[in-house]
Amino acid sequence: MHSSRARGDPPPAADALVAQLRRRVSRGEMSAACSALNSISARCHSAPQACREILAAGGAIAVAQFIATGRRHASVSSQALTRAIITFNVFVQQCGEAGQREAAASGAIHELAQVLLSAGTEGQWLVRTAAAEALTWLTFFNEQCSRAAVSAIPGLLQLLEPGEHAMAAEPGINTLNNIIVCGGVEARDAFAAHSGMAALVRLLGRERAPVGMLQTACYIAGKLAEGSADHAEALAASGCIPPLVRLLSHASLAVAGRALYALRSMSFRLPQYCESIAAAGAVPPLLPLLRQTQHQEAAEEAALLLRNLVAGSDRACRDAVQSNAVPDLQRLACRGGASTQVQSYAAQTLRSIDHWQQQWTAVDRCSVRCQHVAWLAHKHECRRLQAEAAAAAAAADTAASEQDVV
Repeated sequence: MHSSRARGDPPPAADALVAQLRRRVSRGEMSAACSALNSISARCHSAPQACREILAAGGAIAVAQFIATGRRHASVSSQALTRAIITFNVFVQQCGEAGQREAAASGAIHELAQVLLSAGTEGQWLVRTAAAEALTWLTFFNEQCSRAAVSAIPGLLQLLEPGEHAMAAEPGINTLNNIIVCGGVEARDAFAAHSGMAALVRLLGRERAPVGMLQTACYIAGKLAEGSADHAEALAASGCIPPLVRLLSHASLAVAGRALYALRSMSFRLPQYCESIAAAGAVPPLLPLLRQTQHQEAAEEAALLLRNLVAGSDRACRDAVQSNAVPDLQRLACRGGASTQVQSYAAQTLRSIDHWQQQWTAVDRCSVRCQHVAWLAHKHECRRLQAEAAAAAAAADTAASEQDVV
């Protein structure tokens, strides 16, 4: 027989509530466990002090045990599981790092990773969305939780695929961002091992993707490229350069700025890809970004990327000249309103373009067909074209002589 609490009686202590939940779960009394969970959830939402008391009494472990048992128990509804998962959001919101620490120690992150891999029924989508949101809170600037959440990467990547439930995609990409930023090399390697690069490229190339998701996806690409040459190489091999270049012209400056960061990281880690970035059409959309006076960070990123490109790509030099970038660069190099960094990058870019032009003008072009502007390539192409011209002239002379004989 259950005793009822009379009106006006003091509420049960936090440790009593937590003990009741753990007892019900251990006995498999999930209906009663749901009632105990409701009491804990309400207490945590009521005030920060009440939430801290629940956490100190072992609330994180009790709720994690409820999730572990409840997700396998037919009598536990999606709503009850969602409520349990949201409790971890409240732990972090109300208790900060203590909530993250207790959640990591409770094994909750492993259980949330398992929830993400559950079947995509309508009810389960609510649970998966809640799990992704909870992981976003738990991994936010927290190295311990981010490392523990590496096991959630496969489930999080599933949320990004076209056709998946839109509600879950945004917390999914946000959690992946936290894991990549704070989870270290292990997290980045796991992301690559689970085809994360390809998933990222698909998201970057998706039409009408939400601005926030595009911005975060570009930032992840930049972090991966910045972290190691291997990851930058994997990104390039997955085809990320064309969509990132297209995003330089995005209506949102926030998205364009993150795309700049990703491409700049790639151009630094992989100078050999400067030609590919330029070939994708990166130089022309950089010019409006260079002129940004309201957003110095975007102007600096654009100037730095252009500097890297012209230093490593003849095509970038040619595109810069043909796009009439030189007057803009001259103004930036001398203008007092530009930041010191922008002035420096603009001056370095001008020196690279000047060096390229000197190489070009020092060689007599053999024909209007010759588009090779680097010295060695130009010399080789000139010789080939000259040989072709000589052969054609000899053939014409032979034909003319034969005609004269006839």
